[in-house]
Amino acid sequence: MSIFIVAKFIPYYKMSEKKSFDTLGFLSVVISSSFLLISVSHGSEWGWGSWKTMSLLGIGVVLLAFFIIWELKNASPLLQLKVFRFPRFRYSLILNCIVTISMYTGTLLVPLYLQTVLMLSPMDTGLILLPGALVMAVAAPIIGKFYNRIGPFKLVFSGIIIIVAGSAAFSNITATSSIYMIAGLQLVRCLGIALCNMPLTNAAMSAVSSEYSGHASSITNWARQGLASLSIGIFSALIVSRTSYYVGEGVTNKPIATTMGIDDVFMVGTIIAVVAVPLTFLLRKKGKVDLAEA
Repeated sequence: MSIFIVAKFIPYYKMSEKKSFDTLGFLSVVISSSFLLISVSHGSEWGWGSWKTMSLLGIGVVLLAFFIIWELKNASPLLQLKVFRFPRFRYSLILNCIVTISMYTGTLLVPLYLQTVLMLSPMDTGLILLPGALVMAVAAPIIGKFYNRIGPFKLVFSGIIIIVAGSAAFSNITATSSIYMIAGLQLVRCLGIALCNMPLTNAAMSAVSSEYSGHASSITNWARQGLASLSIGIFSALIVSRTSYYVGEGVTNKPIATTMGIDDVFMVGTIIAVVAVPLTFLLRKKGKVDLAEA
């Protein structure tokens, strides 16, 4: 169905000039991203100091550094990293990454809490999460109308504050918290995420000249998807670590220990979201740079 829709409605543009494919850049970014994700995902299982974890992590970091250097020197790069010289794109991408971390914090922790602590079925878990998803869907077009009137700053600032408040409240849940409270807090966090998503994407893309818009979009998607996977891996390891810590401290009730571990990870997510608050004020700046001179 997707292929049919693309073929039917997306216009075909023939490039005026042929460009060589950056094979070396493609291979280095794929391998580095894969190694980093694998090392983070399995770090708690293999041991963070094990040769397997450290070797994959080290190779991933080295290849990522090579990719960045190569892309800056290559005449036809896979990703044009010079778009980071657009200040507003840079600020928006950082905020976008923080919002992505906040979104996947809830995506991981809330279902985990509902199914392992409250012992709810996957169906019940989905129904509890449904209001938040509906809020994001309904809010998107409304936020788009407000964006044209008031710009990104007020929307993103409000969204970040809501995310901070919702995450902080989640860091205080107990093993007997009401499912209605969980659904309400998740709805609040989803509203905050919805207030940020579209404005941040628009603010980033509007700051980039049209010739670099494709690269800017690719970099944004790569950063968000990679960070989503990394954050899930890191937070999963943190939950295991903190739960084991509380069990070692004498908390014999596994659901209570798990809840305390989830609270700690939500607090980490809250701190990360707080970091984004002062960064939102940078969205007021609209300066552009001439990359032809860079």
